[in-house]
Amino acid sequence: MFEPVTKPRDYQLAAVKWLAKKEHGMLLMDTRTGKTKTTIDWLSWLMHNRDVRYIVVVCPKIAIDVWVRELQQHYWGPEADIVYDGAYEATALPKIVLINYDKFSRGYPKGLFKGAEYHASAIVLDESHLIKTPASKRSRRIVGMAKSARYRVCLTATPVGKRNMVGEIYPQLVFSDPSIRADFPSAKSFREYFGEWSNFGGFPRYIGPKNEEEYQALIKSHSISISREDALGTKAVQEEVVPVYMGEPRYATYQAMVRDELDVLEAQGETGADSVLALFARCRRLAEGLSTGEGRLVYSEHKLDALLRIRDSYSGRIVVASELLDSLTVLERYLDHTYRLDGKVKNKTSVLDAWKASEAGTLVVNPQVAATAVDMREADVLVWYGVPTSALTYRQMSDRVALAADPKVIVLVTQDTVEDSLWSSLAEATEFRKEIMLNTRDFLLGETYASESV
Repeated sequence: MFEPVTKPRDYQLAAVKWLAKKEHGMLLMDTRTGKTKTTIDWLSWLMHNRDVRYIVVVCPKIAIDVWVRELQQHYWGPEADIVYDGAYEATALPKIVLINYDKFSRGYPKGLFKGAEYHASAIVLDESHLIKTPASKRSRRIVGMAKSARYRVCLTATPVGKRNMVGEIYPQLVFSDPSIRADFPSAKSFREYFGEWSNFGGFPRYIGPKNEEEYQALIKSHSISISREDALGTKAVQEEVVPVYMGEPRYATYQAMVRDELDVLEAQGETGADSVLALFARCRRLAEGLSTGEGRLVYSEHKLDALLRIRDSYSGRIVVASELLDSLTVLERYLDHTYRLDGKVKNKTSVLDAWKASEAGTLVVNPQVAATAVDMREADVLVWYGVPTSALTYRQMSDRVALAADPKVIVLVTQDTVEDSLWSSLAEATEFRKEIMLNTRDFLLGETYASESV
């Protein structure tokens, strides 16, 4: 029986058929290609055609409302209880349980695994890259949970943040098929088999891929990949780096602070990761136009002026992203028609709806909150007010605006500061924490990649 209430696209139907045959695997589908609808069609088919009465969907907290809406729109299986993050008592009806990832950081969700009737028959990991760290409690518990389910699927557009983080896909592969441990009993064995590594300054440094054909064949055998361009024929996102200049005397102040504080740290022998990253955080604040101290919020105009020029050139809705919450506060204060989305906002859906209803609103966001499960297709442009630290987050946020008529991403990079180094590290898919420890002074001064113009 296959009677979906909403007609699937050809590539979605192909994915459902692939899952029906495989019983477990990974849907590597780009943002806006409909991986949630595809999964719901598969789950509906399971409920009708297999002995499945219990489904667990693990997803980011912000995505629970999205799953509820999508289930209401696309689910065509037998009548079922939809349960949110809470009461898992047995009922006569089949059950679909929606759980956020954070629940597994504190232990197994209470009551979910008491007795055979509570064991999941099918488990879905939405945004499965969130279990990329094999040693984390969350990852271990979720991967362990897979043993109780015959049907398992991982959903993500970005299974690996960077090619050099080759081990990130390992927990996802083990979740979808635990038998992979027979060949690769640990994430370390997986990384060492598929990557060349060296010891550089006490850190393992990725040199390049190894056994690449086997790696690609392994991923292909466990997944189905669907790109947005192939599926929908959408335009590629245009990317533009806009250089921003501090000007004197702010630049001189920045340089003096970096040199003086590093001299002190070196003299005191306190050049460990904690001290260096604390200085890095202060440098980011200055580069983004903020003060380094506590208390009253003080800012400079160099970033804000650059953003206002961009804002004035677009008449429609835009998104502005920063990892620094104080920057979001500055943007709220000085931009007209702003809508803020961060971790403290309780009703994120209402904020998004209000922004979408505006004609020329500016959505200011913390990317850690908005990079997943947030529909921003109404945006004409995404502006990175500060350079992000995660290549994965950068790509996911860019995907959020990919269905605009003329999608564009603009990155504001303050020249001759840590943002220069951070952007180059991001563009080159290197791990900034390792780079900053290996070459601290040059990284903070923006001179690490001085030979290469951005």
